Amino acid sequence: MITHIKVAITLLVLLLCGCQTTSEPIAPELMHVRLPEYPPEIFTEKNVIQPDDVFALSNDQRLEFLNYFHDAKNQHIPAHMRLYEYLSALTEGFTYKGSTYTATQAYAFQQGNCLSLAILTTALAQAAGIEVSYQRVNSAPVYFKHDNVMSIGSHVRTFVYDPDFTPKPNMIVIQKPRMVIDYFPSTASTKGKTVSAQDFLALYYQNMAAEAIVGDDLDLAHAYIKQGLQVSPLHPESLNTLAVILIKKSQPKIAGEIYAYLYQTGIGTVTTLSNFALLKERAGDLKGAKALLAEVDKIEDDNPYEWLDTADRQLRKQHLAIALKYYKKAIEVAPYLAEGYFGVANVLYRKGKFEQALQYLTQAKDMAYIPEDEMRYSAKIVSLKTSLH
Repeated sequence: MITHIKVAITLLVLLLCGCQTTSEPIAPELMHVRLPEYPPEIFTEKNVIQPDDVFALSNDQRLEFLNYFHDAKNQHIPAHMRLYEYLSALTEGFTYKGSTYTATQAYAFQQGNCLSLAILTTALAQAAGIEVSYQRVNSAPVYFKHDNVMSIGSHVRTFVYDPDFTPKPNMIVIQKPRMVIDYFPSTASTKGKTVSAQDFLALYYQNMAAEAIVGDDLDLAHAYIKQGLQVSPLHPESLNTLAVILIKKSQPKIAGEIYAYLYQTGIGTVTTLSNFALLKERAGDLKGAKALLAEVDKIEDDNPYEWLDTADRQLRKQHLAIALKYYKKAIEVAPYLAEGYFGVANVLYRKGKFEQALQYLTQAKDMAYIPEDEMRYSAKIVSLKTSLH
């Protein structure tokens, strides 16, 4: 799982259960915007694992895999499928726990979260000379709360490519032959952006930092996220995690400058915008917080559940106009998810726009994937129709 973090009053962090966004290039006119610095003495230095060691296998593990991979009796199987079959056998007895492990640990312990297994997949692929890529998968989030820090679980899937594929002359290749390795596939998930190799590695350090935050070791959390930012300096969720760590270190001003940086450069996410607004609320700037949340057009985030989560929280605060914007943004990103339509219907109902609410409620029923949701929406439609006549 990947871990996002929301801030105190509930700041949000993102944890990868298996693995958000790729870092977008900053527009030339914003290159002068500088990431704020902070006094190094705030934290005690701690050593953390180096990037190459995250994907390292022990000699015995590597030999065991390569003996299978190069065994003559397995050569009739395409290389990327050979890797897939080995992983399938290896993970058959896996315990899918929440901890994030390196490749060596996941192989040895026979357990780990989704990110751990994606790391193990990468390590085996590297040993066999097989190309991999990653894609974010957006699904209904899993929440964890500790000491006013809310972690939201997210997910990533891995592609392994056929290394022996050679296109025929004049062949137009749209996509090389590949296999999807996804430990928790769900029909309710939506496909997100491609995750770069740098951002994928940053997710490991982000997860480890989130786990350290839960363990109340802010110096260790900082050491992990600092290493992650060396790998991917513009990774928005890593910067968000750094800001949360600084807030817990009583440095809200510097944290606010980090959120301002993410906002001004346009690389922020719904989570970072929401956390920035929460920080403004804590400082008593309620007007500024609401104005910030209204700037939805400045955020590019393909995860509909992030929009829905923020919309739900704004609805609970009775900020109907802002909630409506975020529900509609969720519909724009994922028009096939019922939750966005139901959210809009809820807001419109509270605004007394019952006919419009009925239209969106009907759309929610039509888009419902789970029978129980369809029945619930149908009951609300009957109730609303009754009250209108």
